Amino acid sequence: MTSSGRLTLGYEQATRVRPAIVLADPELMTSLPEARLRASAMNSLAHGVEALFTRMSNPAAGIISLHGITLIRSALDEPRETRRRADLALGSIFCAWAMASSGFGIHHVLCQSLVRTCGTSHSETHAAMLPVTIDSLAQRSPRAAERLASALRAEPTELGERVRELSG
Repeated sequence: MTSSGRLTLGYEQATRVRPAIVLADPELMTSLPEARLRASAMNSLAHGVEALFTRMSNPAAGIISLHGITLIRSALDEPRETRRRADLALGSIFCAWAMASSGFGIHHVLCQSLVRTCGTSHSETHAAMLPVTIDSLAQRSPRAAERLASALRAEPTELGERVRELSG
């Protein structure tokens, strides 16, 4: 969904990858085991979070990211058996679009560096780092933090803890 992506080992020479078509199957997109699903959802959530805090943040990206964050949060707050899987998938797509519109920031720079240099798992790295980076971002932009806190149903001072709860 975004205009940039990390290629698999051996294909690093290409720097821009964008699919011509995306088939989004909510059942398939949300079929991972619960721990992996929540880690992957934190990567999606991070896309939406960064869309609120980057220098290129814009009103459209803000609206779309907050809607995506709300969909992800509401889906993850439900038990797996009754979860609205289409909401989780759509929230992920919205957050990816928002980040593509506003660019990525410190969270993704840190996580992508860790993944590349340490060989850590992509989704789990995002899940582990987001509570820390989100608290740092919130201190730098209180207004964006308030909007994010509303979407996550948390207090601005509790964003990191709320993300830990959502990540499982």
